[in-house]
Parts: sequence; structure tokens; C-alpha cells
Amino acid sequence: MLGVSSVFIVIQNIYYVVLALSFWFSGACSVIFIENKVIEINLGDNMVNDSYFGYSLLLQKGSHPIVIVGSPKQDSKNGGALYSCEISKYHNGNCSKYYMETSNIGDFNGNFLGSALDGDANTGESFIACAPKKVFIVGTFENKNYYLKGFCFLHKNSSRLDADIEFYPLDQDRVVAVGNAQGQYYYDNAFGQAGLDIEYIPGTGRVLMGAPGIKNWNGAMVSQSLSSFGDFKIIPHRLFPSAKANFDYLGYAVTIAKMGNTRYEVAGAPRAENLLGVVKMFNGFQLFQQFNGDETGGYFGSSLLCSDVTNDGIDDLFVGVPMGAGSTFDEGYVYFYKNALLTKVKLFGSRKPGARFGTSISALGDIDLDNYNDIAISAPFEDDGTGAVYIYMGEKQGIKTTYSQRLSPLNFYGNYHSVKGFGLGLSKGNDIDGNGHNDIAVGAYISGQVFVLNSKSVITFAMSLRPNVSSITDKSMSVRYCISYQQRSKTNNLKSVIFQLALQLDYRAVGVRDYKENITVFLENEMCKSLDVFIQPNVVDILPFRITLSSDVLGDIMATGENHIEKEIPYSHGCGVDDICQTKLAMDLIAKTPNIVLGLNREIVVEVTAKNTGEPGYQCNLVMSIPENLKLTRRDCKSENYTFSCPFSRNLAIEDTQAKLVFDVSSVKPTVDEIEVDFDLKCLGENLTPTKQTLSIGVIVQNSPYIEGKPDPENIYYDDESVEDAHEFSHIFTVGNSGPSPVKLRVYLLLPMAQFEGKDVFEFIEAQVDRHGSRVQCYPSNETRIYEKKYDVQSVLTEPLNNTIVVDCFEEGSKCLEILCQGEYLEKSSEVAKYTVKIKTKTSLLAAHFMNELQKKSLVAYVASAFLFNSTSRIEGHSATLIFSSHRKSVPIWVWIIAAVLGVSLLAALIFLLNKCHFFERSYRDKLNGERLMDHQTAEMESTEHDTEDLQNDEMN
Repeated sequence: MLGVSSVFIVIQNIYYVVLALSFWFSGACSVIFIENKVIEINLGDNMVNDSYFGYSLLLQKGSHPIVIVGSPKQDSKNGGALYSCEISKYHNGNCSKYYMETSNIGDFNGNFLGSALDGDANTGESFIACAPKKVFIVGTFENKNYYLKGFCFLHKNSSRLDADIEFYPLDQDRVVAVGNAQGQYYYDNAFGQAGLDIEYIPGTGRVLMGAPGIKNWNGAMVSQSLSSFGDFKIIPHRLFPSAKANFDYLGYAVTIAKMGNTRYEVAGAPRAENLLGVVKMFNGFQLFQQFNGDETGGYFGSSLLCSDVTNDGIDDLFVGVPMGAGSTFDEGYVYFYKNALLTKVKLFGSRKPGARFGTSISALGDIDLDNYNDIAISAPFEDDGTGAVYIYMGEKQGIKTTYSQRLSPLNFYGNYHSVKGFGLGLSKGNDIDGNGHNDIAVGAYISGQVFVLNSKSVITFAMSLRPNVSSITDKSMSVRYCISYQQRSKTNNLKSVIFQLALQLDYRAVGVRDYKENITVFLENEMCKSLDVFIQPNVVDILPFRITLSSDVLGDIMATGENHIEKEIPYSHGCGVDDICQTKLAMDLIAKTPNIVLGLNREIVVEVTAKNTGEPGYQCNLVMSIPENLKLTRRDCKSENYTFSCPFSRNLAIEDTQAKLVFDVSSVKPTVDEIEVDFDLKCLGENLTPTKQTLSIGVIVQNSPYIEGKPDPENIYYDDESVEDAHEFSHIFTVGNSGPSPVKLRVYLLLPMAQFEGKDVFEFIEAQVDRHGSRVQCYPSNETRIYEKKYDVQSVLTEPLNNTIVVDCFEEGSKCLEILCQGEYLEKSSEVAKYTVKIKTKTSLLAAHFMNELQKKSLVAYVASAFLFNSTSRIEGHSATLIFSSHRKSVPIWVWIIAAVLGVSLLAALIFLLNKCHFFERSYRDKLNGERLMDHQTAEMESTEHDTEDLQNDEMN
């Protein structure tokens, strides 16, 4: 049964949990962009299906801010269009089309004009738009040549609709020429597709363009002057294409990196290095740095951004991998390279299937004015194609790896559930509403919409909470709480801000404990209020009296600062004039089990005994530092970074006080030899005697692994007429563990090898491991061993040993291939790992190598072995494949001699016997002939008499 003091502790803990939840769910966490007041822009009745309106975007600020929108499939005749949409005066479909026409003879359809767009930040200034799929026709009517060169428009005044100048990033001669390098034809710049991606370089009069089709789609960048169109340079400069780089698509994405006063051209080649992808950084024509992708087909380098998010004067590099699989498919991710060095950090969105996070990356500038630039990353196919944009904030160390805000049309105020492709078009940040914080435009190209999102004004605020007492000795006290703020933007004038304050008192306060109010605070003026607090008398619980103050800002404002303050006011404990209890603590630790056996012991029980011989010890807690693989089963403990604080005694006196702690050891790894737990006893006040101790418990590994070998097939047969045949066979080793402790899967496979005239008689093909999803790597071991023979060869044979040629790794002078398979642990007795090794032999080599032995024996036993080591011994298993030969053995010469002697002897004996029987005498032969003649005459007479009787019988009839 719980005592009164215990009940008070439970009540207080529940109370503070409720307070914490009410605070966190009050909306204290702010975001930078306003989602409930978005501006939607579309072409209304003027839009055609699949126009890709919103594919590219450029925000320009001014007295009448505009968003320039690329719609590369809007006009079927001219192959794309560009629109100027005035944001402050926008009405449904009220966008003006720029008049852009080309004088060059060519194919207008499918130019993809507006797929790439960049320019100045102010209205009335320049912008560049490109059509990378522009096809030019060269030649006569009968012999036309089509070249996919690409072209661009320079529009020098965005406020006018007709002030454009067309130019061609690659001059015509070089584009249309088909070069000849060492007798091989190749396309030079004819299919350059210049302008697939562009980066406008303010203040330089130049633009960097991607041209991924140059030189057989090796790809390149084009640094183009905007004042003299004949002034351009192709980076890198190649005389001839590289066959290795064909279809690398260098220039698929381009950007500029600034490092001090030096600019570097950066291009992505997402198909390079066998589809792993490459990003190359050039200083002029020289390759300065290269970044390599690590996932096939991830499209590493298909999107790029250089932005100084650490405010150190050196740009940082972001590389998109939108088709990175993740745990499903096409989830996407982005690599962050601080200062464009090779050390990288991975950024993820929501890791949703098919999202393609990293398709577009955009620089937002310093939107929250904390001196660190911020970025936006899109996932235009997230949520079944709706799309989302993620905001990441910069900091001194780099980029915060957790996004600060996720923009989705599904969260906008209104009905935007039909939006598709949100985020493929992504503008740079620009302050179009004049509040000092950059805004953003996002295009949903599939549904043909553009959304303009304004940023909130950002303020920095500070709160204070000051009670008028340092300890509680009376039934009342006074609390003063204050708040003030400063604005970050110099262009914004927020004269006042409304804060919602919540003051929450300890459960031992009398009367109302929760106070909420909205107060108006004026710029750079501290607003303060006071509250008289009355305390319940005769309270058993002497835990400090707790007061919390939390705040939230109202309106479209992002407030940064500490929005939760907590004060604890101790009760007076009667421990001297200084009110500090000086304790003298002593503690003993006893472990019921000094050592544990992994898999056998599931828990450790530790008894803690303590006493206090000094001043009163209030609110004593047992503080423990526990290793990661050990778990404390008590639930009333607080934890932080594997440090646990557990209630031990509310008032520790001179009498012994005991507590029993139970630790779960089921997660302890076999690699741990010893478990160490640090214990310390802490009470309110000051302890004069140290109590910190370390408890050490040994970890013992006891396992019983086994290995069973089996050949497949068991027998192989060949004869003299099939000696050229190749036979494959396998050996399957099953590794198990009878426990109790896990066993490390460090398995060695031994394969005997032999050569005949420099050729392998037995050829290793592969080793495969079946481990139920766990990764196991097998590779030839570099270790050289002499193996002691421990097994009985006859135990793996089904034929007599005296008729068998044994080939294994344990005979003197044998040559073996040792394969090491590294895996994880077998944790349970029901788990097994199967190792299959395949070998091939040519019977011609086999018969030749064992020719002499096969004169005496009729088969070869190929014995493969597997072994592993545990703490006590070597565990091994063996498997034998029997190879039978029907080779016809030659007859020894002594057999022929003996056979001849025997034949002659038998013939002589036969002649001797015939001679004894007078077979060779003539009188005896004449007598035999006479007897044969008499027999013949008698037979004729009988035949004559028989014929006479037949004739008489016929006459009588």
C-alpha cells in the first residue's frame, strides 16, 4: 500500500505531465511561411491541358512585384511561353504573356521555352529564359539536317512584354558541324541542348548554361556573355569526345560556387560512372574538384545549389539524388558538402515512396535573419503526386538536418486537394511584401498552378520569472514575470506584439493554479506583472515548489526565444542557518550474480543498502550510469543519455535503507566482456562523504555450435569416353548452435585444390550463404594455416577407404583455398546458416592428374571442410563427393606369361591323354570307320523293308 508521501509524489508527477502536454500542444513551435494566406496563380480559361505552367519561376520585387512563370508546353505552335503575373493585382487568369518570337528558321513545336529561367531580383530588370529543345533545320528541302541546339531569350526589362533579344549559346558553325576524329564521326555541338539549366550571375553580365548534349552527350557548360553573344566559352574544353563519357549528360544541372573572390563553375552528370552520377567543379577549364554518387540510378547531380549557409564566406554545395531508393523506391535525398569539401551529410524529407525528394533545390537567403542562409528542397511527387517543399535552416555548423517546415497544398487554407507536381518549380527567395524577410513562389506544373507564400515577421523575445523568496518559510510569496521583444528586420516596424502567457503554479498552491492572458507588448519595452501566491500549510511533500511560465505569439509572426521557464523554490528544511543539509552517506552494493552467461541469465539483481549519519537527507535519489545494452526494469526513474535517477528515500536516516534493482541483460552483446554500472547516491544539500561506486559483472559466453556437411550430388561417374566432360558439384554446410550463448558466424570453408600442367583440376565457382536476410560476406582469406587432421575420413565415405583416393586439406603437401565468411551472430537454437560452395572439375584433367593412383583404386573422394572457433575449440564439418572412374586397367605382363605357360601345359596334358587312349593309332581308326560303315548299311536295309510294306498295303487296299 502506498504511503501518503508516495501518493503526493504520484499526484505531482501527473500534474506536471498535464502541464507539459498543455504547453506543447498550445502551438508554441512556429514556422516561417504563412500557409493560411497563400496566393494562387493560374491561367484560368487561357490554360491548355498539360501546359506545365509553373515549371520555372522567378520572383521580382518592387512597387508592383511580379512572378515570372515558365510554361514550356503552353503554346503548341511556338513551343512554350512565359508569363508576367503581377502579384498585388492578380485576378483569376490575369497574367500577361511575353511576346517572344525567333527569326531563325526551324521547328517551333516542342521547344520547351521556359523550362529554364533566371534573372535579376527587381522588376524592370533583366531575365533569361531558354528553350533547350529548339530544333534547327539546315539544308535544302531534299537534304535537311535537324539539330537540337537550343536557344535563349534575354529580356532586359521584365516590366515590358516585348523587350526580348534572342541569342544562341553555341554559334551556328560549331553547332551544325559534324566532326571527324581519327576516322570516327561524332556530333560536336549539334545536339548541345544549351539552356537545359541556367544560372544567372548578377553583376558579371554573364550566365552559365548547361549543354548536356555536346560531343555525343558527354556534356558541358557554356559561360555566355550577355553583352556580346559571340563571347562564350565551353567548359570543359574537349577536342574530341570521350567514349567513356558518352551520355554522361554533364550540364544537366549547373550552378556557381563562390569561395572568397573566386568563382567556380559546377555541373552535374547524373549518368556518369555507370549511372552512379558525378558532380564536377571547374576553375576555368581546369577540373578543381569531383564529387561521386554512390547509388546506381539515383540521378546524383540532377539538381544543384551552392549557397553559403554557414556564413563563413565560402559556398556550401547541395547535390540532389531524387531517385535514391531509400527503404522503398524513389524516396530521394540530398547530399550537403560543407565548403564544397568531400565530407558529406545526408538530408531527408519524409522518406515517402516515389516522392523524389531533391528534384529541385533553391536558395532562400536568410529568411529568419539569423545571419545564416536557408534553403528549400522539393519533393514534387510526394503524397501520390501532390508534392511538398521542405525548408532547411542554416547554422554555423552547417545545415540543420531536421527540416523546420514542410509546405504542402493539403495544409493550405482552401480546397487544394487536386494540386499535382507541387515543388518542381521553385523560385529563389525574395522579399516581395517589404517586411524584410524573403518570400517564395512554388509551381505545381502538372495541375498548372503557382503559389506565392509570404514569410512571417521574425522577432526575438525574452521572458523572466522572479519569485521574491529563495526558500519557502511562510504561507505566501509574490511572483513577478516579464516579457520583451526586438524585431530582426530593419525594414519592418512592429510597434507592438500580442503574446499569450500561461502561468502555472505548483499543485500545493491555494486556489487557481492556471493563469492565461493575452498581453500587448511594445517594441523594446519590457512588460511586467506580479502575482501573489498562497501555499497550502502542513504539506507532507517537501519537493521544491514549482512555477512555470510559457508563451506563444499571436498573428503572422515567428518568435524566437525561450518560451518556457521553470522555477523551483525549495522548502526550508531546518538544516542549519544556511538551510543546506550536510549529509554523511554510506552505500553498499551486492550483485546476486557476479557473472552472467549470455542466453542463460536473463536479468541481474542488485541490492543497494545505504544510511546517513549526518544532517537529514531529503529526496535522495540513486543515480546510475548504465551501458547501452543494459535495461533497468523500474519505471519510476528518469533517464537522459543512459543516466538514470531513481527515487531511493524521502528522508534517509541512520538506519539501513534498502532497494532492489533488476536489470535486463537480454540485449547484452557477445562482444562485451564485462558490464560496468556506476552508482551514486544524491540527496538535497551537500554530501560530505563520497558514495560513488562502480559495480562490475563478468559476461561469459558459452555456446555449442555444430557444422553438418552434405554433398550435392553425392556421386559423380565418368569413363574413358567422357573424359572431356565438366562436372559441377556443391557442398552444403549447415551451421547451428545448441546454445545457450550466441555464436559468431566467422566460418572458414576449406576447398582442396590441385593442378595438372598449370591447369586447375578443381575450380572454385562461388560461395553462397542463406542467413534469412542477414548480410554475410565471403572472400578468400589471406591467412596461412597448417590444419591438424581431427576427423575420421571413413566417416564421410560410403566406399572402402582402401579403394579411394582422398583429396582434402589435411594431408601433407595439400593445397587449399580458404574462404572466410563473415556474418552476424546466431542468437537462437532454431536459427541456422547454410553455406553452399560450388566447384567444377574437368574429368580429363582429373583422369590425367590421378592416372597412376587410378590404376590401383577406382574412385576419388573430394572432401570439403568448414570450421569455426568458439571460446574453447575448433568446430568442424566435412562433406565428400565421390567421383567414380570406369577406367580399364592394363593387364600386367606376368599375367600373360603365366597364362601362356598354363595353356601350353593344358595342351600337352590333353595330347598325352589322347595318346594313352590310342587315339592317334591307325588300326583303331580303321575299326571305328568300319563300325560307322556297318551302321550306315543297316539303316539302308531298314528303309527298303519299310517301303515294301507300304506298297503291299496299298495293293490290298
